[in-house]
Amino acid sequence: MFLSFDFAPGFVRTRPLKSFPIALGFFLAVLWLQFFHALTPSWRGGLHYDYGWLVPPFGLWFFWRRWDEGRPGAPVPSGSRPPAALWALVIAGVLLVVPLRVLEFIDPHWRLPLWAHGMVVLAVTHVSLALLHGWKRSRGVLPATLFCLVAVPWPSGLQSVLVQGLTDRVVDAASSLLPLASYPVEVAGNALIVNGELLDVAEGCSGIRSFQASIMAGLCLGEMLRFSPSRRVLIVLGAVALAVAGNAARIFLLARTAHDGGRAAMDAAHDTIGLWMLFGTYAGLALLAWLLARFRPPGKVVVRQV
Repeated sequence: MFLSFDFAPGFVRTRPLKSFPIALGFFLAVLWLQFFHALTPSWRGGLHYDYGWLVPPFGLWFFWRRWDEGRPGAPVPSGSRPPAALWALVIAGVLLVVPLRVLEFIDPHWRLPLWAHGMVVLAVTHVSLALLHGWKRSRGVLPATLFCLVAVPWPSGLQSVLVQGLTDRVVDAASSLLPLASYPVEVAGNALIVNGELLDVAEGCSGIRSFQASIMAGLCLGEMLRFSPSRRVLIVLGAVALAVAGNAARIFLLARTAHDGGRAAMDAAHDTIGLWMLFGTYAGLALLAWLLARFRPPGKVVVRQV
């Protein structure tokens, strides 16, 4: 018997899952596993998307929890049949996966096929669920399946714009704060000159990694705590703000270290400062999630028949 876990104030309770058709479960498992397999080069080889390894287990948990909480729709009349066009759409989607996998094999980091693959898997999943269990049940698990798309690398153009924008913000913040702390600084493009030491704020130092990972964490907490749409927007915006502030603080501390101890001292402290800022970002996000959960208005009590 499968079990799902539900968080409640002060304790964890378990309950048995409602039956899920084995054949449908196997079909969806194969569909999603080969999609996640196509994403592993981005998670493994890149510096920005290593959080993707956490997305499949969380997505599966969210799916099962929503499926267990869902209520079956009205029974389908015995003589009715689903439109043939919908079955054709499912078959066409499954067949479309084959050329997409070929493109992904040729260039694992080409993001257009990955996004097309994700859209196909999403469509096939929900049409299949709707055909067998109704559109209401299919829509009920949509937040869980949409969450899985945060593991897909962002389009290159969008990521480049974000990297440059974050770099500019970090340089501006550091160049404004350092003089206030009696550390003279000069700005040269995307670099800071502190006490004769050049600190280049490259792509890795722009904060794009923590920016993207914080968005994933915010969405994860929003679904885990079942926030309303407005509160999910708030926690994602809070995650973005914390990531930007944490990275600006990291650059500030690195520049101060370079001023006081030189380049060698900054290189020695680089990883330690980065880890502390990352911990601070996620601790702040957890605190924000707790506050949103603690002070949200009481929801309606829904009594479900078993």
